Amino acid sequence: MLHRRFFVFVVVAMAMAVMGCGGGGGGFFDQLTTTGTTSGSNGSTNGGSGLELTYITDWTEGNQTPTGLSQRIRVLDLTGGVLAERVTATASAVQTVTFTNVPQGAYIVRSELFSGPTATGTVTGVLETQLQGQMRIETSVGAALTGLRVTPTAVSLNIGQTRHFSVAGLSDGKLTFLAPGSVTWSESGGAITTNQEGNVTAVAAGNANLIATHTSGRTDSTAVTVTEVDTNRTKWTVLVFLNAANDLFPFAAPDMNEMERVAGNPQVRFVVQWKQVRGVGGNTNPSFSGTRRYLVKPDNTSALRSEVVQEMGVDTDMGRPETLNEFIRWGKANYPAERYCVIVWNHGNGWHRGVDAQPVVKGISYDDHTGNAIHTWQLPLAVQGQHVDIFSFDACLMQMIEVQAELRTAADFIVASEENTPGYGYPYHLIFAPWVQNPGASTRDLTKSMVDGHVGYDQYQNDVITQSSVESSRVTAVMTAVDQLAGALIANRASLTTIVPQIRTQSMKYAFRGDGRYYYDLWDIANRLQNADTAQEIKTAAQAVKGAVQGAVIWNGFTPLSTGSHGIAIDFSPRTAFQNYATDYSLTQMAKETRWDEWLAIAPE
Repeated sequence: MLHRRFFVFVVVAMAMAVMGCGGGGGGFFDQLTTTGTTSGSNGSTNGGSGLELTYITDWTEGNQTPTGLSQRIRVLDLTGGVLAERVTATASAVQTVTFTNVPQGAYIVRSELFSGPTATGTVTGVLETQLQGQMRIETSVGAALTGLRVTPTAVSLNIGQTRHFSVAGLSDGKLTFLAPGSVTWSESGGAITTNQEGNVTAVAAGNANLIATHTSGRTDSTAVTVTEVDTNRTKWTVLVFLNAANDLFPFAAPDMNEMERVAGNPQVRFVVQWKQVRGVGGNTNPSFSGTRRYLVKPDNTSALRSEVVQEMGVDTDMGRPETLNEFIRWGKANYPAERYCVIVWNHGNGWHRGVDAQPVVKGISYDDHTGNAIHTWQLPLAVQGQHVDIFSFDACLMQMIEVQAELRTAADFIVASEENTPGYGYPYHLIFAPWVQNPGASTRDLTKSMVDGHVGYDQYQNDVITQSSVESSRVTAVMTAVDQLAGALIANRASLTTIVPQIRTQSMKYAFRGDGRYYYDLWDIANRLQNADTAQEIKTAAQAVKGAVQGAVIWNGFTPLSTGSHGIAIDFSPRTAFQNYATDYSLTQMAKETRWDEWLAIAPE
């Protein structure tokens, strides 16, 4: 089973193999035919369930047969990302290009007419249109211009939302080419602004017209309705930072579906920033390529019905703490609520980056498009000035004291897993059902549903699953107790050369033994130190750690395979392993405020 963390060495290949077994459909393929004669294809269908887009060119319109020309046809997503491309040469008759296995959704089809073969020479004409449902385009070369067509039509935008519009020439019902720079864009009504690339921004509530004007005087327009974002203050806004620009992409849409299933109460709004990129993480056939912000809408079908409220483009870096901070700020400003829950959806690696891991892992939110991720010690920057009620990780291994130390002043409660999390992640329809039923319940009690819903999911009962809720105000007490334990261990190090390795072998470890990570249940470690033949000051300090953990963990859950989990993990590395990442650990609050790093630097093998 693929988990929400990166493995090392051989395990990386195994995880990718598992992903390959369950990957989505293939990418675009196209086929060129002229007057019914197939001239070959640069791909073949793979049995995917996508649609078929047919692009027809009549090269003989206008009582002419042009020679030596070519056109480059591109299928783009709404952010301008190229999904498919084909270059065709002049034909003496009607020519058809068929793109197969096209996923459902809205697309831009842009064709450029070149003065030379194989997309060489100068661009003499441009044709651009947008499709939603219609999967057939008929075009002509050299036909007389009789009008313009602007797409899309009758669009509704929220204030602050942007949208690209397209224009093509018309000739007797077919689309035709326009000379570059021959169209100007303008607007009326005051609700929108536009630039000369057809990019529109909604600036005020009201009705507006977007107008395209050709140098011949021909025009076309489309109506744009601008509405204010629903800024009514609700009980809850759940902000999901869904970074699927990696090999977890197959699980993004199902999780969105689960949110839609449970989004029926307007007092609990789900707002999602979702990134996925064509070609990243093996994603050959995305429903879109780039980053979008969604307001989740209720729906019980397998389709996604949520509203796209902002297109952010492909270059948004979900691996930067500033990006997460800006999403939280934007979400709170546009969807105000009495309380906020932030969920980071992605791979997790506990507190540190593994020196020997490939790819190098850094903590949380791996954006494989940019190569960046958020280090644990960068979490304070990610939440700076944006206090929330619950901060949660739909990711592996993040419920560690090293992580909690970074977030303890930014959230009232931290909900996460000590153990690996399966690729499917949170069952959102289960963990949020109690919220929808009773959004006025206490935050403390609602975090219990996040624990119970995850651990109680039928699909997870034969896996190692943990989830806990930690009250952030009590994390400092745990850190203080750990500091005292570190001091006692350091003072009695000579007597621990046999005991500590035994405890490391016997204690509840997370992820896999031998994976280069030494993450153990903190309470279990302390309990074994207390019961072993150790100095009294170690026993006393260990007892204090157990009490502090029990005070901080308000809800704890685990499946039978994870018995021995108490809600907070800690790094319990031997000396030689810790030396590989001691510099990184020195950047954490645990190193700055406790002596735990000093203990790990001398811990017996």
